[in-house]
Amino acid sequence: MFDDAAMAAKLPAAVVQRFNECLITGAPTTEEDQKAISEAIFEWAWERGAIDFAHWFFPLRGSLAET
Repeated sequence: MFDDAAMAAKLPAAVVQRFNECLITGAPTTEEDQKAISEAIFEWAWERGAIDFAHWFFPLRGSLAET
């Protein structure tokens, strides 16, 4: 699983710190950090033999979608 340890191994510490701050505050991540994170996840998966990738999205509706 691409967990905190895998993230720390694949990304610069500053990116990990900013990502964790976004999780806490709810602020959006920067496009640069998004790109770095997606590339790290891709590389991590590729190293483990993944050949197919998909993004699975579930939209929230009703009161669950309110922020």
